[in-house]
Amino acid sequence: MTNIAAEKFARLRSYLEVDPANAVLAADCAQAGLDAARYHEVIGLVDRFEHGAVGTPALINLAGIAALYLGNAQEALDRFNTLSGSSADHNLRFNLAWAHALAGQWEEATALIDDQMRKTFPQAAMLELRIAHQLGRFDEAKALMEERLGADIDYGPLNAVMSVLGMDLNNPDLARALAAKGGDHPDALVTKAMFDIADGEADEARRKLEKVLTETRGSQPRAEIAYGLVDLMTGNAASAGLRLDRGAQQFGTHLGAWLAAGWAYLIDGQRRVARERFEHALTIDDTFAEAHGSMAVLLAMDGRESEASKAAEIACRLDPQSPTANFAQQIIRDTQLS
Repeated sequence: MTNIAAEKFARLRSYLEVDPANAVLAADCAQAGLDAARYHEVIGLVDRFEHGAVGTPALINLAGIAALYLGNAQEALDRFNTLSGSSADHNLRFNLAWAHALAGQWEEATALIDDQMRKTFPQAAMLELRIAHQLGRFDEAKALMEERLGADIDYGPLNAVMSVLGMDLNNPDLARALAAKGGDHPDALVTKAMFDIADGEADEARRKLEKVLTETRGSQPRAEIAYGLVDLMTGNAASAGLRLDRGAQQFGTHLGAWLAAGWAYLIDGQRRVARERFEHALTIDDTFAEAHGSMAVLLAMDGRESEASKAAEIACRLDPQSPTANFAQQIIRDTQLS
């Protein structure tokens, strides 16, 4: 398919050389470039065309979409905003929402999504659900997912995004079913890789995650975290720490990612770095038992029994079944018996 699209793009470009002022031909050529994933060339084509003729909304829109695929949110916003007089157009409104989301402007993105857009574009429903999930609004995200499932919309990327939410809502059966419907979408592949990890299939998980990180140019934090877990599985704690760090930094406030990074460094013998990661997790949320429990383990391993006991006690108050707190207490008991 890509080769066919590339051939069409090359053919239309040759026609455009002969007829450089043909706006309709330029738009067809730019669309073919998008289909062929030749995003830089699409932007260059549009810019060259606009130097010699009046830029059309169709061309500006296609250049904005190309910028989105390249991850250039501000460039996309700048181009789409020149078309703001056409804001009633749902295609443009969706593209603007997509650009705002890419720029991390979540509220601006959701404000553009209305009922008509949801009915017209399954991508809009997917974006809305992804934003609610990203912001930790799990009740809202769950309600949106149930609404989409009830509407029986078989849209692969939406299924892929919902599979990730299914994992976070601790519904593995639903997550697995949705990932199967999500095909090779990056989110679906990450969900499938997590099941591979649970099944001990490290090589299969690694294959999927490498594909995701290649396609997303390393901008998929869940894939980085999952790959870090694969590295831990296979005894490569040093690499695991680096990957988990990248995933945690991209997520920002994801407690599990920071704690996992800390444990990778602790296993690798880098206790100072591990402590920094555990401390950072505590600054994000000091009511999470495993953050205190993880710190308790590190303190116990350093022979700081009094501090470790206090940290373990806090963890146990927050969660009497805390595995890290129990582990820290076992280390303290073993030390006292030796």
